[in-house]
Amino acid sequence: MAVASNCQKSSLVKVHDLQPLSEDQSFEFFKKKTFRYDLDGCCPNELIDISIEIAKKCRGLPLAIVAIGGLLSTKERKLHEWQRFCDNMTLELKKDSHLTGINKILAFSYDDLPFHLKSCLLYFGMYPEDYKVESKRLIRQWIAEGFVKEERLYTLEEVAEGYLTELIHRSLVQVSSVRFDGKTKSCCVHDLTREMILEKCEDLSFCKHISGDDPSSLSGIIRRLTITTDSNDFTKCIENSHVRSPFFFANVWQFFIEDFMRKIVTKCRRLKVLEFEAFSKDKLSNFLNENLGSLIHLKYLTFSKKKRLE
Repeated sequence: MAVASNCQKSSLVKVHDLQPLSEDQSFEFFKKKTFRYDLDGCCPNELIDISIEIAKKCRGLPLAIVAIGGLLSTKERKLHEWQRFCDNMTLELKKDSHLTGINKILAFSYDDLPFHLKSCLLYFGMYPEDYKVESKRLIRQWIAEGFVKEERLYTLEEVAEGYLTELIHRSLVQVSSVRFDGKTKSCCVHDLTREMILEKCEDLSFCKHISGDDPSSLSGIIRRLTITTDSNDFTKCIENSHVRSPFFFANVWQFFIEDFMRKIVTKCRRLKVLEFEAFSKDKLSNFLNENLGSLIHLKYLTFSKKKRLE
């Protein structure tokens, strides 16, 4: 976007803002890449529905369609195999050599970012797959984490909005919805971009995820933690860690949240960000009023009833 704008020699020259492909365009492009060698770009009837579903998961990104279409062009035309690939696409993409080039391209895009934008992009790794996060919420979390630099004449929120806009212009972040004033209301990252982010998060120990796996594998210093499990077996691990920003995305927390919060206020005094998804604060209002003051470093706290997983 910046290169195109700098190439404008007059106001009459229009800069074309390249948009993702539509679902119909994605499917047509997918067919050409997947069935070009043996079926002249035509999709077998028994694979039409699953092909449409796979093309949708590419979310209009030609780079993803080329890679996935090339991968599937080498597989047998059996519905059950394609369904298994679709259901486990993230895992399949990790182990396939077709994506080597894409990973390098995305890694170059990440490496080209200034330092402060790298942290902002990696923060999307805190959210589950296909998660659409509200831009205001994300911006406040960036500020609480200390990612946003002060600039004269601008508020921190305005500076952070500029960060988000730059990530969008670099095509690393996708706009999910727009507000009435044209600003980004919610955003997300493509599955392929998210895989690159998670790899970077692992290499840099930026954040950790706890789902259904054994939480006892957690070790060392953990600054940011995302929990999507319904079990509370990992609470001892958190107590012994140096977590600063835990995110919770499990409904079952309402059954043992008070016990966990007691541990939080006594064991994790340096928390900066505390995020609870799909949870009401009503049950904890008295407890929070009495104990939250001990978390003197806390800059961001959210209890949200509404799920944003889509």
